[in-house]
Amino acid sequence: MKPQGKVTIFMIVMIVMLSIYYFALPDNTNKQQTTTTKQQQTVNKSEEYEQLRKQLNEDRQAMIVSLQGVISSPNVSIEQKNSAFEAIQKIYLLAQKENLVETQIINMGYDDVFVSATETSVSVSVYIDSLTLEEVNNIIKLVKSEFGPTVNVMVKYTINNVN
Repeated sequence: MKPQGKVTIFMIVMIVMLSIYYFALPDNTNKQQTTTTKQQQTVNKSEEYEQLRKQLNEDRQAMIVSLQGVISSPNVSIEQKNSAFEAIQKIYLLAQKENLVETQIINMGYDDVFVSATETSVSVSVYIDSLTLEEVNNIIKLVKSEFGPTVNVMVKYTINNVN
């Protein structure tokens, strides 16, 4: 089988897998609202996190489309195609790890979480009134167990009830 055929089959399989994963995700209908004291506006942080997730996914999809263009180009060397293919795999792996960590942190009892990762750093935003040092440490341990011990982890929280 030609390498181009293998790449095509792999891309189709990845698209199908991501489609199945997307449709298998539960709807996040349990939305929390906060009120700011200065402007007395209601802000839905879960929606804010959803928008951040959507933007991150759109950015990654744009990168993947660009890399797929490199792979499908006849004027590109095999080494460049392989590196583009590996970059696509890294993007999918990062997204998968982010989703896994988000799910694990939510299972720890938090309302909503947004995780954004690069190869060297991970940012975790937790939707809660406050975090103790022990809770932050547990989140950092969880992230490092998934992304590796050398990754830089930043944990921040968003206040969900302002009176």
